[in-house]
Amino acid sequence: MKRVINFAIFDVIIVILWAVLLGGSYALTKLAYDAGATGVWVVPSALLSGFLVLCLMGLLLPRPAMGKHNRAGKQAFYWYVQFQFSRIWHYHPIYHFVFSIGLLRFLFLRSCGGKVAFSSSISSFADLHDPYCLTIGPGAIIGMHATLTGHFIVGDVIVVGPLVIGEDSLVGAFSIIGPRVTIGKGCLIEGKCEFFPGSVLADGQRLTKGTELRKAVAP
Repeated sequence: MKRVINFAIFDVIIVILWAVLLGGSYALTKLAYDAGATGVWVVPSALLSGFLVLCLMGLLLPRPAMGKHNRAGKQAFYWYVQFQFSRIWHYHPIYHFVFSIGLLRFLFLRSCGGKVAFSSSISSFADLHDPYCLTIGPGAIIGMHATLTGHFIVGDVIVVGPLVIGEDSLVGAFSIIGPRVTIGKGCLIEGKCEFFPGSVLADGQRLTKGTELRKAVAP
């Protein structure tokens, strides 16, 4: 019964979030229409309205603290809210619209708490999670289908931790990078590499395709 209640709560959360996004977007679009945005300007107004509401949600929704949290606690609930929110902005039309335009991607990730440099380059096919955990330096490149996540779950514990990618580093396609990972400046990570929590890659290092990093790598 407890599990059923939990799933029902998750469903309620995502319905509320969708209602806020759609309702807010409609209200702003109507304001633009009433102000004279008719004809060809209706579609840009609707897209911009939706994006503004999405950024406001990212700015205002509670974020979990870094660390270990019991799944029944308040911080875990904050993470669940953010997780359901990510299901909304991961919806393909929204995700590709936002992440295909550098300025929109930068503004959205910053509104969600991510420390992401404007000059970084992130593929619209990359898979980002927990943006409030991310630090991505200037000139860094995130390749297609690379996965960046700031959490993992073990039993009844959710661990949330920072993920840092240094200046001018390149993360190759299909690589997986978990929480509590630090990648230094000017690193080259070839495709399909995997970073386990707590991994550190020093400045200027290179990982060949398919490498699994489980511990710190010295310069």
